[in-house]
Amino acid sequence: MRDNEAMSTTVNENGSPRGTFSEKNVRALRRYTWWSLAGSGVVILLFWQVAHLAVLRAGFLAETSWIWLTAVKFVAVAVGCVALVKLVSVRLRLQAPAMQAPPRPVPLWMATGGVAAVVDAAIALAVGDYGYWYILPTVIGSVVAMYMERRLWKWIVLGMAVTFATISVVVPLAVTGQVQPPGPVAVVFVVVFLGYLFLAQLWIWDIADDLDYARRVAGDLAVADERLRFAADLHDIQGHHLQVIALKSELAARLAENDSQAAAVQMHEVHQMALDAQHDTKKIVQGMRQVSLDTEIANATRVLDAADIDSRMQISKDIGPGDLPGSVSHVLGLVMREAVTNVLRHSRASCTDLQLTHDEDGAGVVLMVANDGVGDELGLPRGLRSLRDRTHEAGGTLDWEGAGGRFIVTARMPVQSEVTA
Repeated sequence: MRDNEAMSTTVNENGSPRGTFSEKNVRALRRYTWWSLAGSGVVILLFWQVAHLAVLRAGFLAETSWIWLTAVKFVAVAVGCVALVKLVSVRLRLQAPAMQAPPRPVPLWMATGGVAAVVDAAIALAVGDYGYWYILPTVIGSVVAMYMERRLWKWIVLGMAVTFATISVVVPLAVTGQVQPPGPVAVVFVVVFLGYLFLAQLWIWDIADDLDYARRVAGDLAVADERLRFAADLHDIQGHHLQVIALKSELAARLAENDSQAAAVQMHEVHQMALDAQHDTKKIVQGMRQVSLDTEIANATRVLDAADIDSRMQISKDIGPGDLPGSVSHVLGLVMREAVTNVLRHSRASCTDLQLTHDEDGAGVVLMVANDGVGDELGLPRGLRSLRDRTHEAGGTLDWEGAGGRFIVTARMPVQSEVTA
């Protein structure tokens, strides 16, 4: 456990896979989503505003009226752009730490953007611009929808499309007596397109954010599982020894008055039991308690599936459960545990390959754990470095490499080795 925690710190400081995934890439995706939403919205609004200056000029021949309405429209669009940027920033939590509760809506900016949209649309309809008066209302409405439940998004977009299409028919009929181009079909198409252009990008970000959170939780669960296993081992050792010590101490106290020699024998056994408990406790704390490779393989499959990481297992047919010597199974079990923990906590893997085969000479076994979730630049994994020393003491080797987006851990152990790890 200490090796794993130290490795997490080292990895973050040295720019290793965990730092690249959980900090750098997620921040980059958040910035990309922000620029896609806020940037595209502002560009669309400004381009539309400039394009419709000619329409506004044709609607009002009086120079003073044209200048006044143009200024009001520019102010409305500018306010709408500010509201758009502010709402998108809050929704993406650009100023909040990761793994925080979803942000609350911002009523002030929602109301400000809504008023700007109504003013801009009213001016456009007043001067006879029946074609694209709904651009700013659609953009603001889509951004406001980002704060609603995801199941309501499609209904909000369809509601805007029907409402704006109806207005594009009713208003021209009331003013000119006929439907003006581009017509309600074009209005529905543009509104739906713009609405889903914004909401689909946010949907992708939400999925990535949920996956990042789930991966962090999976790593924390793996660490918690190790702690629970440590606590269970410690309870088994201490509970058994302390119960026996209590019983023998009580018996020695009763024998002390009548049979001091028998009491001394009991106290000698209590002393030996205390030494055994101390020795076993040190073995647990130092991670020296025997680990089974078969158990670690089963645990690896379980936790990887829980983290939605595809695990592909390949074990030679002639290597069955219990076939490996105790020391070999112990060391390989430690390697398996460390490698899988690293996959969960320090990578962005979608697939992991686990292989246990004989080496080329047939005198040893090779354990290989590979995942597809890292970059080419790797820090020095302290947990694996510690296991490398332990593997060498047991007569084997432990190596790792990262290239082409894959990180491969390979352990080789001679099956004849019975050196205590």
